[in-house]
Amino acid sequence: VVHNWYDDKTALELASIPTLKEVYLTGGEPMMVKGLLKFIQLLDKNVSLRFNTNGTILNPTLLEEIKKLKNVNMCFSIDGVGKINDYIRWGSRWDDIYRNFKICKDAGFDVSIGPTVQILNELYMPELRQWASDEGVAIFENILSSPNYYSIKNAPWRSNNKRAHNDFIKYTNILDNKRNCSIADYLPEVANAYGIS
Repeated sequence: VVHNWYDDKTALELASIPTLKEVYLTGGEPMMVKGLLKFIQLLDKNVSLRFNTNGTILNPTLLEEIKKLKNVNMCFSIDGVGKINDYIRWGSRWDDIYRNFKICKDAGFDVSIGPTVQILNELYMPELRQWASDEGVAIFENILSSPNYYSIKNAPWRSNNKRAHNDFIKYTNILDNKRNCSIADYLPEVANAYGIS
């Protein structure tokens, strides 16, 4: 694992490893790495490339370069469909993510999704699983453990952990006030479970 890895010298060193078989780019958001195009251009075309991406950014020039590689997997961090995504991943827009998802799928990449299962999306996971099935993509679920008040083990439909419930309400109110929105407009079943209107 290499953090803050990109500079021309490091990119050349990494791409020149004689036994290099796979490169796995995760984030933050790997599509934001300024030198990523240069790095991809240095890779042998037989190197497998795996991305974890939130799907908000897709550089067409970079995409064309990635298409030259033999094996590419794009795992989209999608936690919900439509307004569920828009609330959980505030600042992103489902329409943009779905468009970028389709572009990668249509490019012939091995596309999958990797949601983080948490209180905000647990009740909506059947919809997300059905969407993934309809799209014909694999889904690899990750279970959130922290912060404690977002962990599904502390959901009010599963637990009576008053402290975690109160922390969830407090934090949600802070976020909603900053965002000038209400969880009830996006995730009504979750809001109802916590008595948030």
